[in-house]
Amino acid sequence: MAVSDPMEEWQRLRALYAKMGEIELLELKVAFDDLTETAQGLLRDELRKRHLWDLPIPPKAASKGGKRHALEDVYLAGTIIREYDTVKEAKLAAFILEQAQIEATVVDGQAGFDLRPPSVRVAPEDVEQAEALLSQPISAEIHADFEAMLHAPDFEGPVCPRCTSSGVLLEGVDPGNQWLCEDCGHSWKDAVPDQLR
Repeated sequence: MAVSDPMEEWQRLRALYAKMGEIELLELKVAFDDLTETAQGLLRDELRKRHLWDLPIPPKAASKGGKRHALEDVYLAGTIIREYDTVKEAKLAAFILEQAQIEATVVDGQAGFDLRPPSVRVAPEDVEQAEALLSQPISAEIHADFEAMLHAPDFEGPVCPRCTSSGVLLEGVDPGNQWLCEDCGHSWKDAVPDQLR
């Protein structure tokens, strides 16, 4: 549809984006490069106004037909329930919620020129329970578990020996781990120690 009046188009898009939900706006951000310059500017403004511009799009949400994981839904449509002075405090809150089986994500506000304090998002239906949990004193045991988690060495998964991709699947474990690379299709087995043969 060709629009002869740029001001009318600007007003139309501004009103449209203001009515859209967070998920719709973030899904539109996936196609940002395909939008007109006017549409890009207005989308950027609306996302910034809602403090969503610096949120990365979860990979599955960006792929057509991909089913989102519950945590991605929290990330896209979650409610910010608390703001913190440090990222570590926000991560502790998310850790507490995850121990209670409440999906939570930390928005650290450190991307670009984002000046928002670190915060924690949960799904709208979990807000009340999450608030109740975070209002309780934090035990020394929870602090110790959190510190142990922070200082635990990161698990390094296998990489494909052919293409060095980390996108590998465990296909079997008998007699040793059998792997398949999702990127190049290469399959291989881990060496089995003599005592296990």
